[in-house]
Amino acid sequence: MRIFRFLGLSILIATFIISANCGEDINIWELLGGLKLPGNGVLTDVLGEGGYAYVASSEDGVFICDVTEPDKPLDISQITTDDEAVAVYKDGNYLYIADRNGGLLIYDISNITSPFRVSSDFRAEVKAEDVFVLANYAYWVGGSGFEGYLYILDVTDPTNPVQMSTTRICDRLLTAIYVENTYAYIVDYDGKFYVVDVSSPENPTLVAQVDETGEFQNSMGLDVEKAGNYIYLSDWGSGLYIIDVSKPDSPTIKQFVVFDDSVYDCSVLETYAFVAVSHGGLVRLDINNPLAPFQDGPPIIPQSSSIVGVDVDSDYAYFIDTAMRYLYTVRIR
Repeated sequence: MRIFRFLGLSILIATFIISANCGEDINIWELLGGLKLPGNGVLTDVLGEGGYAYVASSEDGVFICDVTEPDKPLDISQITTDDEAVAVYKDGNYLYIADRNGGLLIYDISNITSPFRVSSDFRAEVKAEDVFVLANYAYWVGGSGFEGYLYILDVTDPTNPVQMSTTRICDRLLTAIYVENTYAYIVDYDGKFYVVDVSSPENPTLVAQVDETGEFQNSMGLDVEKAGNYIYLSDWGSGLYIIDVSKPDSPTIKQFVVFDDSVYDCSVLETYAFVAVSHGGLVRLDINNPLAPFQDGPPIIPQSSSIVGVDVDSDYAYFIDTAMRYLYTVRIR
């Protein structure tokens, strides 16, 4: 009889511990630390990976910060670019920077304190606005005010990228891209959404376009993220669009989430979307059911905030405040 009592008590304790841990995983939402960044540029993008955060700061270039101790982030090195660093993407030991009029820049960051440029892709009178790297190909988007282009490079050897294709997508500057499998998901300056088949890097093909995402007067597409069958499109003047792309040739808007201020960026981890909402702070959105998203907990709003970028990596979120020139770290589970 004792052994049964002991087993029952053990099961009860184990159940309590599991429940407590599960609750902790769901409910943690804690601002840990902040780092004032030098320079005078406009903070534009942040990428967190492997204990480091990479912050694009327009004319300042890119700051590399050590966040291995999230409550004490450190600025450890800086990349000076040719024009305005607006977006960053890391692939292995290489950092890809969309540098507006400077084009696409590729840096070796194997020595994190001494990064150096290994190659670039410059196009005269063309702005580079965003970049994504997948399976030895770099995809970058930009163009001019009245032309939007997708550029694809073979970066099997990042020190010697090979141009695969240049494809005109629309008559407006392209601002953000996400690539998965054989499709690229792109948004333009007016907030219109495009799906491009990139199964043949030499000959990408536009397969779908959603104009409704750019129907508002102040629409401005700033970010595209994908999780499962859904795209999360950040629109500065509108909000967050959730688009079903289970059939890439016929994407469908499923939800439109309105926030208190301009939406600049979004990063998705599992069943949560972390949304950068300018003066509205960093918002955590429960997307367990993408058809019925809801805000989970209060936003994190630093004083005098203007939140313009967010990224999540493992147990932490990193977001940037361009008004105060701060990088913040948040424990999310």
